[in-house]
Amino acid sequence: MCNVVRLSACNTNKLTKVNDALRPLKAKLRASGDLLESTDTRTYHDSRYKYVTGRETARILELYEQGLSASEVGRQTDRPLRTVTDVLRRNGIKIRKYTPIGADIVTKMVDLYESGLSCAGVAKALGFSSSAVGKHLQRAGIAMRSKSEAAILRSKRENA
Repeated sequence: MCNVVRLSACNTNKLTKVNDALRPLKAKLRASGDLLESTDTRTYHDSRYKYVTGRETARILELYEQGLSASEVGRQTDRPLRTVTDVLRRNGIKIRKYTPIGADIVTKMVDLYESGLSCAGVAKALGFSSSAVGKHLQRAGIAMRSKSEAAILRSKRENA
């Protein structure tokens, strides 16, 4: 089995020359079965890196195309966010800034907030972050409560 050499991409001219020089060796290794292709399902390990296999790349692309966020894809594939975004970029996919949510969910946010829940309460109920809830409420034209209004509502809930 050949050792994997990890090269930096800082000088593409040198890397191109190295790759051209290694092409005959790769052909010999491929013919002997010692060179593993990127579509191989085995996972490569060394002391610092866990390489993404072709099957994992396909899974990452599939999950992202289904509409999951890059963070959620990372959780489902047990990969860091940086690895997921690197795989997506290498495959020519533009990274979404956020996962768009439907108008029905924004309506639920507005209803829950106007019923007296805080942004954190709405976020917990719907599975979003409180900052995302606040942004969507503001985009929907909802005036955010002051601290004193929030305290009054909180005390009413606690006394009820």
